[in-house]
Amino acid sequence: MRRLAITIAVALAAATLPALGCSAEPQTTVRTQAVPAPADAAFGEKVRAYLMDHPEVIQDAMNRLQEVQEQRLALAAASAIEDNRAAIERDARDPLIGRAAAPITVTEFFDYRCPYCKVAAPQLAAFLERHKNVRVVFKEFPILSEVSDHAARLALAAQLQGKYQAVHVALMTTPQLTDASIDDILKTHGVDVAKAHRDAQSKAVDDHIADVKKLARTLAVGGTPAFIVGNKVSNGWSPDELDEFIALAEKPGGGRTASLNR
Repeated sequence: MRRLAITIAVALAAATLPALGCSAEPQTTVRTQAVPAPADAAFGEKVRAYLMDHPEVIQDAMNRLQEVQEQRLALAAASAIEDNRAAIERDARDPLIGRAAAPITVTEFFDYRCPYCKVAAPQLAAFLERHKNVRVVFKEFPILSEVSDHAARLALAAQLQGKYQAVHVALMTTPQLTDASIDDILKTHGVDVAKAHRDAQSKAVDDHIADVKKLARTLAVGGTPAFIVGNKVSNGWSPDELDEFIALAEKPGGGRTASLNR
């Protein structure tokens, strides 16, 4: 019976691991202890009969495997965040809203052409009204198109002229961005457009965007919007989840992820 249980466990693990993996990430080779092959066909029939009589075992094993994988991913993310805390929260090049000295930082990775980022943007002011102890750091993370990259560069160029916030809001609230509409936004908000275009192609802006993309890869941030609070990552716009993560960050220890039960 023990050999039967081991064989079933190994078979279930092999069957479920590929389905639960993320194709965007490097696949990890899973090594298991070799299990002796069944001595005869009768043993295979026992395995089949057991699974047919107890199909819930398959779902239970899949659920448990997914739970363990999610715990490991959460621990890996928390470790990466802790190792890169200064770059996430205190990069002086990043624009921010809220009190600079606020004790809790919400860091947003976003793209100006992301529809969910556009939903989140106008709600952030109300969000800060509810959370006086929070500052929001913006990470320009253009990944969707050339227009995204163009908008991000010009937004950072506008920051050099002290005009970031107004330009950022306008870019976020414009449904369809084009090169012409971006220039119109800059003009409307008093930005020197010619200078902004020069600054947008500067090494400083190149390095800033490259560093954000490198940081996103390190943190396994692959989409937008993504919010980091404490040691937690919230993918997509979920105010309730952000409220929960802020509440955790307010506790002693900053809501750090508990160790994986082995």
